[in-house]
Amino acid sequence: DVPGDWATQVKVLILVNAAMTGTGLAISTWARTSEQASLVSIYLVGFQLPLSGTILALPEAIAPLVRPFIAAYWSWSGYLQAMRETRYYDLVVQISNTPVSTTDMAVFVLGAHLLVAGFISWLGLSKSQW
Repeated sequence: DVPGDWATQVKVLILVNAAMTGTGLAISTWARTSEQASLVSIYLVGFQLPLSGTILALPEAIAPLVRPFIAAYWSWSGYLQAMRETRYYDLVVQISNTPVSTTDMAVFVLGAHLLVAGFISWLGLSKSQW
């Protein structure tokens, strides 16, 4: 029984999964081997949470440069905004030093991640393998 707007939560969940899947596909189209693609994808996923700033605070000089590329931050912001009218939102905002972005901005950035990943995948697929 998670509080908040479930439609927004589902929308953000679908978008972040699509964005990360697209990013994994983009990596796969450019990697020389499947092992290389798997390794890079694992590193990418592993760095999402620390670089999002939601668990560990990032230095103020680095955060604005890194945050646009971190899908986990946008997912966290969008999901948290869906609970804006609850005490959970107030608690997280009080505890976290990370600014929370709007749901619209989170949806826009995750959609941009998906489009860019699709374009990079298309470029990777269109390059000659022979």
